Amino acid sequence: MKNSSKLRRTSNNKDKQRSNQKNREDKLVHLKVSQIKDNRLGYAKHFQEFQDEMNQLGLQIRDVEGDGNCLFRSIADVLHGDEKYHKQLRRLAVQTMQENQEFFGLFIEDDMTFDQYLKEMSSDGEWGGNLELQALSQALDVNFFIHMKGRPCMIIKSMTDERPLNEKDALHLAYHLIENVAEHYSSVRMLGDDSNTRAEPIPLDIFEGLLDTFQQAPLGNEDNFDQFDDLEQIEDPEEREYLQTLREQEEAEKAAKEAMKQAELQKYQLKQKKNKKCNCGSNKTYKDCCMNVDIEKQKWPKQQQQQQQQQQQQQQSQSDAPMKKQAVFI
Repeated sequence: MKNSSKLRRTSNNKDKQRSNQKNREDKLVHLKVSQIKDNRLGYAKHFQEFQDEMNQLGLQIRDVEGDGNCLFRSIADVLHGDEKYHKQLRRLAVQTMQENQEFFGLFIEDDMTFDQYLKEMSSDGEWGGNLELQALSQALDVNFFIHMKGRPCMIIKSMTDERPLNEKDALHLAYHLIENVAEHYSSVRMLGDDSNTRAEPIPLDIFEGLLDTFQQAPLGNEDNFDQFDDLEQIEDPEEREYLQTLREQEEAEKAAKEAMKQAELQKYQLKQKKNKKCNCGSNKTYKDCCMNVDIEKQKWPKQQQQQQQQQQQQQQSQSDAPMKKQAVFI
């Protein structure tokens, strides 16, 4: 009898555990479904507001599947009228970056090698961004006009293209940024252009006063959050001095890194146009004319970096003692 009773209790406990587990799973499913519905509602509201905004300019947004390939799908829709060509565009972006590693490698985060980045970006469903837009801008010889809800239109232009902007070389995309809901790309066309071919050229004069034009688009994914914004609110003078030293070191490192990026960028631009006709009017190729002079002008960032490194070392040696003393405040 005792054994039978014990077996019944064990069986009841297992049934109760299974029931509790099922309830937890049901709650999780319900929560996920609710989140998906909320996200869809949030995106639908954003999309309609964005669409209304674009309609006022005589434009329309044509959405694509949001499967991680949306950037390449959107470009495929603008170029071919069909998003199915997204895989070819992804391969082209990766190939362009691979062939120009000395430039694109500058913008890969320190926690990942260039080869690792390209391997991930080669995967179907890997989300693409500004770096891939820059690569495709160069490969396709086009400029990307990136439209955002309530913000100026931004332009991503090939680093080696010195031509003025024109509507024939412009591909228009919509970038949806909704906090805690979605990041997504769509294609942009003229209002009424519902064709399954390349998008009609969009006249650039409709954007007069609405462009935030930059040739050197922000390629990396660096976080601009400043952890020292509230420095003046810290009451302890020693802690404030220590954090001030950290901020100065961080700013010096960023400045040195940016200077080197600009130097490599200019070096890359020189390399790309060395066999083209020089702009000075000499009718010589650039490499046989002004290239060496321009290279000499670009040596200053390395000298600047060396000076900044020396300053950092001096600051570090001066702040070592208080840093150890005040570590408890961090």
